[in-house]
Amino acid sequence: MSFYAFHRAGYGRFDRDHPIGPASWPHHDLLVVHQGKILLRFPATDHDLELDAHEGVLIWPYTAFSGYVISHHARVSIQHFTVCPGVPSPLAPLLAQRQGWTPLDPAYPHHLIRDIELSLACSCSFPSAPSPRAQLEREARLTVVLTQGGLLTTNLTHPRQRLPLPPLTAWIQDRLAGLPRVSELAEAFDLSTSRFRTVFLAEHGVPVGEFIRSVRDTEARRLLSETYEPMKAIAAGLGFSDVVAFHRAFKSRHGQTPAAYRREHRILA
Repeated sequence: MSFYAFHRAGYGRFDRDHPIGPASWPHHDLLVVHQGKILLRFPATDHDLELDAHEGVLIWPYTAFSGYVISHHARVSIQHFTVCPGVPSPLAPLLAQRQGWTPLDPAYPHHLIRDIELSLACSCSFPSAPSPRAQLEREARLTVVLTQGGLLTTNLTHPRQRLPLPPLTAWIQDRLAGLPRVSELAEAFDLSTSRFRTVFLAEHGVPVGEFIRSVRDTEARRLLSETYEPMKAIAAGLGFSDVVAFHRAFKSRHGQTPAAYRREHRILA
């Protein structure tokens, strides 16, 4: 049974005019500096992290980050991986989709960097379909790095939530009929649209556009089950151009028409 699903691995040189990111991934990223020095920025924490040669960081899923080279140039490796269900208990913390980042313990055994380099070499040698032996070797080396490098401890830097959901939800609900735009939402929270998208994804793990659609969908289901409002009024109140558009969007999301949902879930006598 595999403990990890390995994704893209890379090793390359970055110059001062070659930025790192910005990025935010749905999987874990083990980033290690092999030569030179870089600075990573995590916008949701307002925190910068300097990494020198032989230092690294585990970036947890849905954590926005970017960076640049401080030295003349730097060589950096990164291994993307997903943790599979059923991993042994020492690896269980990886299954929690917590956002944030954990630096490699500065007191780690020196051989860990060698393990990282060998694992990376193995990943690059078998990019698509490694043999069972190669997969086992990659998993063993990564497990050693994670456990002995202190990357499974509670020393996790969490993003500071600057965009709490209750006021966001209330703002959207008050403007559903007018189809609230992300740019308007960003302006209400005094952020640029691009930064708002980045911070929201880092804090909540979903794109803000999908969150807006989920708020509208939640209100649609509430109106269908708790009120007698006609379909035309519900569609207009949720910003749909007409009942047909509402019908199409609702059925695409739930697999049944609004009328069928109302019959099944009505809570009024």
